[in-house]
Amino acid sequence: MPKEIGNLSSLKYLSVGGNILASLPQEIGNLSFLETLNLGINKLKKLPEEIGKLSRLEILNLDLNKLKKLPEEIGNLSSLTNLYLHGNDIVKLPREIGNIYSLEELSLEMNENLSCRPLEISNLHNLRGIYLIGTKIGLAQKKALKKRLPKCNIYDGNPRKINKR
Repeated sequence: MPKEIGNLSSLKYLSVGGNILASLPQEIGNLSFLETLNLGINKLKKLPEEIGKLSRLEILNLDLNKLKKLPEEIGNLSSLTNLYLHGNDIVKLPREIGNIYSLEELSLEMNENLSCRPLEISNLHNLRGIYLIGTKIGLAQKKALKKRLPKCNIYDGNPRKINKR
């Protein structure tokens, strides 16, 4: 992706999924009106810190990349409602993810080495669905998460164990 993408500061929707992108330019942070960013099915290994400048971003699709971690600045995405991270190599979520209070849906499926403590996401009281199939997050952690976020459905392939009311 050329760095000139940052010149499109009024852009609201950007879909560059399936383009074998290996990196994003820092100038992505200049897209101050961006509401939807689809980066799914690429080869991204990391995100620039400037992603945290996208304060109007509501939907961020990072499915099926090669991300190992998220930048701490992800916690600055104050308008984000949907975060899709299915099929990456994420091992741990940054603590700052707990600052995205607007988040309603979080897909972490098939991050096979992902483990997290419920504290990292227990502040996300607007969360309505979290997808954990194919992660290392254990049953005890899922139950603790459900206790802290009773309105959140936890999808782990066995909903009766977790989503009892």
